[in-house]
Amino acid sequence: MKKKIFGFDLGIASIGWAVIDHSDENFDPETGEIIEGKVVGCGVRCFPVAENPKDGSSLAAPRREKRLLRRITRRKARRMLGIKRLFVAKGLVASTTELEALYAEQTGGDVWNLRAEALRRPLSKEELLRVLTHLAKHRGFKSYRKAAEEADKESGRILTAIAENRKETAGFQTLAQMIVERAKHSDDHKMRNYTPQKGPNKGVAVYVNSIPREEIEKETKLIFEYQKQFGLFTEDLYRDFCKIAFRYREAGSVGHMVGRCRFESEQPRAPKEAPSAELFVALSKINNLKVTVDGERRFLNGEERKALLELLKNTKEVKYSTIKNKLFKSREVFFDDVNYAQKTKKGKSGEEKAVNPEDAKFYAMKGWHKLKAAFSPEQWKEVGSNLPLLDLGMTAVVCEKNDAGIERFLSEKGIPEDYREVFKKLTGSEFINLSLKALYKLNPYLAEGLKYNQACEKAGYDFREDGIKLAEEKGLLLPPIANDKLTTVPVVNRAVAQFRKVYNAMVRTYGAPDQINLEIGRDLKKSRDERNQIMRRQKENETERKEAEDGLEKEGLAANGKNMLKYRLYRQQNGKCIYSGKAIDLRRLDENGYCDVDHIIPYSRSLDDGQNNKVLCLAEENRKKGSQTPYEYLEPLGRWEEFETVVNTTPSINRYKRNNLLNKDYQEKENDLEFRERNANDNSYIARYVKRYLEDAVDFSASSCAIKNRIQVRTGSLTDYLRHQWGLIKDRNESDRHHAQDAVVVACATQGMVQKLSKLSAIFENKDDFRRKKAEKLGHEEAEVWYKYIKQQIREPWSGFRTEVLASLEKVFVSRPPRKNATGSAHKDTIFSKSEKKGSLPIRYGMAEKENMFRLDVFRKENHFYIVPIYVVDLVDCKEFIDAPQPYEYVNGSFIKIDESFNFMFSLYKDDYVEITSKDECIKGYVNQYNAQSGQLYIGSVDNSPIFRIKTSTFLRDDNILLKIGDQEYIGKIGKFDNEKKQVVINGLKNNFMINALVKLNKKGDETKNIQTEKSYTKMSNEKKICLNVVDSIEKYQVDPLGRIAKVKKETRLPLTMIKKNRHKKGE
Repeated sequence: MKKKIFGFDLGIASIGWAVIDHSDENFDPETGEIIEGKVVGCGVRCFPVAENPKDGSSLAAPRREKRLLRRITRRKARRMLGIKRLFVAKGLVASTTELEALYAEQTGGDVWNLRAEALRRPLSKEELLRVLTHLAKHRGFKSYRKAAEEADKESGRILTAIAENRKETAGFQTLAQMIVERAKHSDDHKMRNYTPQKGPNKGVAVYVNSIPREEIEKETKLIFEYQKQFGLFTEDLYRDFCKIAFRYREAGSVGHMVGRCRFESEQPRAPKEAPSAELFVALSKINNLKVTVDGERRFLNGEERKALLELLKNTKEVKYSTIKNKLFKSREVFFDDVNYAQKTKKGKSGEEKAVNPEDAKFYAMKGWHKLKAAFSPEQWKEVGSNLPLLDLGMTAVVCEKNDAGIERFLSEKGIPEDYREVFKKLTGSEFINLSLKALYKLNPYLAEGLKYNQACEKAGYDFREDGIKLAEEKGLLLPPIANDKLTTVPVVNRAVAQFRKVYNAMVRTYGAPDQINLEIGRDLKKSRDERNQIMRRQKENETERKEAEDGLEKEGLAANGKNMLKYRLYRQQNGKCIYSGKAIDLRRLDENGYCDVDHIIPYSRSLDDGQNNKVLCLAEENRKKGSQTPYEYLEPLGRWEEFETVVNTTPSINRYKRNNLLNKDYQEKENDLEFRERNANDNSYIARYVKRYLEDAVDFSASSCAIKNRIQVRTGSLTDYLRHQWGLIKDRNESDRHHAQDAVVVACATQGMVQKLSKLSAIFENKDDFRRKKAEKLGHEEAEVWYKYIKQQIREPWSGFRTEVLASLEKVFVSRPPRKNATGSAHKDTIFSKSEKKGSLPIRYGMAEKENMFRLDVFRKENHFYIVPIYVVDLVDCKEFIDAPQPYEYVNGSFIKIDESFNFMFSLYKDDYVEITSKDECIKGYVNQYNAQSGQLYIGSVDNSPIFRIKTSTFLRDDNILLKIGDQEYIGKIGKFDNEKKQVVINGLKNNFMINALVKLNKKGDETKNIQTEKSYTKMSNEKKICLNVVDSIEKYQVDPLGRIAKVKKETRLPLTMIKKNRHKKGE
C-alpha cells in the first residue's frame, strides 16, 4: 500500500520539505519485488538566524542594554528634577530657570573645591546649591551584592579603588577632600573617573577617584551640620534632600522567573551549583565512565565509584590523569571518554609541546568547594552533611540579587545568622533542568550505581518525557506553541515557528500525511560556540583532504573521493592493515581487490556510515571478517589481545573509533530493538522536542496505513549514506536548493527503507557466499541477473528516482518570509557636530545617521520610479511622508516632492520578491537593501546561487569568477595571491590557473582584502544592484511558504500610525 510521507530537513536558517508517495514495506531481496514511489513535491523555506551573525549573541541584547541605560538616565533626570523642585519649594531659588542660570555661571569656582571648603567656611546660598546638586548628581557607587561585584571584573576594579581611597583618608574629613588634595599634586589634576583616549591604556576606564555611596551620604550630613549653624539649612531640608537624592530600587528576586522541573512541573529548577545538583551530575558521570583496565573494558565497580566521588569532594578539579593515579595507580588504564589522538600546543618560547590527553577535565564540583572554602572548618563539620540546608542557601544566592534579599529569604527559612553571612559571600547564576525534589528522589538510586534512565524508572519518572503537552488537542494543522512551553533557545524557536507554517501549507495543499520523517541539522542542535567548533573541524578536514589530494597526485593515483578516504585512513593507521597489522603498499591503494574501506561494526547491523566506523584493511581480511565485528572475527583466531594493544597504542585513533574497534558485546546489544535503531534515529533534545510537538498536535486517525512509528527523526549519517548510495551530490555553496534534496532523502528514509538497507548491506558484506549459493540454486546466469537487481536496489529506492529528484529540484522556488518588523535602534550611536555636516537626523545639539530602514514605499510618475524610505525613527512622530530622495542628486540636497500626482504602487520590505525590468535586463530576486543616497536597489538571487554577472576588476577571496578559455566558459574561485608573481590563483581550474593582479591598498597605504585584477573580468554573484533611473518596471510578488508566487496587483499604503499601534499591541 502506498503511503504519503512528509520529509523535512530542519536547520537554523532553512527548512527543506518534500512530499512522496512510497511503498517500501516488507522488502524481500529474494522475490525481486519492485518498489514504487513518486516525488509529489519539494521545496525550501529560508529565514534569518535568530541571533547576532557576528558573535551569536541574542538579538534582544542590544535593545535590553539600551533600555537599561534609558531607565538609568530617566531615573537620574527624575531625581534631579525633584531636587530642583525641592530647592524652589524651600525658597532657596525663585525658579528652576534661575537655578539653571546659576549652574551656568559657576558661582564660587570649581564645585569640587567648594565641596572641600564646605566643612571649613560658610558658603553662600548659590555655592551651597551647586554643592548639593553635585552631590545628588554624583552620589557614588552603591554595592547591592558585594560577592557578585567582587567576582565581576569591572565592579571589582571599582571596589579595589574604593578600598585604596579609604586607606588614604587620614587627615581628611571626607573622601572628596582627599581627592581634591591629591589632584593638586597629580600630573592630570583629574578629580573624576575617566577613560583615556590615547596611549597604551586607551579605552580602559580609570576608577582611582571612586567614592562609595555611604561616603557621599556621610559627606552630605557633615556639610548640613556645619552649614546649619549659619542659618541657611534646616533638618527638614536635609531629610527631604536625602530622600530624593539617595533613593533607589532594590534589585528584585528572579525566583519567579526560574523554569519548571521537567519531572515535577510545579517545582522550580535547582541551582547548578547546589550540592545536590552537583552530586547528581557527578554520580551520572561516574556511573557512565567506562575504562579499559589491563585489557578489560568495563564500568567502575562499587568501590571505585565511591573512591572517585570522595576524590571529587576533596579535589577542586579532577582530571582523568588524577583518576588514573589515585584509583588505578600503576595499572594500565584507558578511558573511553578521552581522545588519545596526539595533540600539541605552543609553549611560552613558541616550541610545540605534546599534550597529555588524560589531562582533560573529568568534572569539578565548583559549588561544593565554594561552600567548603566559605565556611570555617568548625562550621563545615556541622553543615557539610546537611545537603538540604546547603541547597537552600545556594537557592537564595542564585535567586536573590542583593544581600538584603538573601538575608530576608534565609531568615524566613530559619537559617542561623552566622550561616546567612557565609551565604552572602557566594555567587551563582545558573540552573539545571531538574528540581531539588526530583534530585532527592534520583540521587539515592544513582548512588547505587544505576544509570540515569534506570534511576528515573525506579523514581517513577519517564526520562523520555517531561510531562508538558506542547498542544492541547490534536488536529490536521499545527497550532502555535504557547510562550511558556517554548525552548530557551531563540534560534530553535524561530525554526519551529517557520516549520509550523511550512507544515500547515503542505497539509492544505497535499492533504494530511500518513508518516512524517525529519532530520534535525547539526547546527540547530548546537550552541554558537559548538557550531564554531564544528566549522573549525570542517576546516581541519578540508586541510586533510587537500593533503590527501597532494599525496595521491605525488603517487600518481587518481584524487577521487574513494582514494582520498583510503589515503586518510592509511595515514591514520600508520600505513598498516587494521586487522592483520601487515603493511599496505600506498602505490596499490586504488587497485581492485587489494585493500578495502571496511565498516568496523558492519553496516547491516549498525546502520553507521560515519568516519568513526571506517577503517582500511586488506581485501583478504575484509572478506574473512564479513559481517562480523572485530572481536567476533579475531577472538576465535587468538589475535584479539595483539589487536587490542595496537588499537590502544595508536594515538591517531580517536576514542569513538577505538570504542567501535574494541567493542566486545555488540551482539548482545543489537538484540535490543531500541539499540539497533539508535544509529538511524536522532535522540537529541531538539529532535525529541520537535517530534513531541508533532505527536501532541497531529491527528493521524484518518490515515488508512497501519504504521507503528508515524513520526521518525533520522540521523544525518543515515541520510548522508542514502544520498551517497543514490548518486545525489550535495553542494552547500551552489545554492539553497540542496535542502529540498535532503528532504526527499529524509522522506525516503522510512523504517522499511532502513530494513531494506540492512538486508542489502548484509548481502554485500558476504557477496561471494551469497552469489555462490544463488548460483547453486538458480544457475549462474539467473544468479547474475539477481545480483544486478540487488545492486540496482541499493543505488536508488525506486526506478528512475535520481532523475525524478533532479527534475523536481529544477522546479524549486526558494521561499523567504518578508521581514516587516519595525524594530531596532532609531539612529547610530555616533552623534556628529552640526558643523561636520554629517547625519540626517537632529539629535539634541548634533546630528546622527538614521538606522534600520524597514520599509520602502514605491511611487511612480511619468514612467519614473521613486522610493520613500521609512526608518524606525519615523514611527516616533508618525508624520506624513511627502519627500523622496532623488537618485544622484541627493548629495546636493535635492528632494522630489511626493504629492497626489504620484501613484503609490506598493511597499517593499527586506526579502520581498520582485521582478525589475530595465532596457538591458530583467532582474528577479529578493530585496536585500536600498541605498537612499544613490537610489540603488540591491537584489539577491532566489536560491542564493551566483547567477548575476557583474563586470569588475575588484575581487575578494573565494569570489566566483567567470573565465573564457578558448571557446569554453569556466567558473572558478579567487584563491591565494602570490605577491612575488603578482598573480592570483583561480581555484577549481586545472593546472593552477593564474591571472595578473595586485592587492588593493587603502588611503594609509595598508593592504586590504580586495584584489585588483589587471583587467576587468565577470564576477558571478548572488546579489546585484540596479539604479532607479534606469528601471522601466517593478513588479512585486507574494511568495507563500511552499514557494508559490502571486503578483501583487494593487496595494494600499499602510499608515505609520497603524504600524505603531500594531507594534505596541504585539508587545503586550
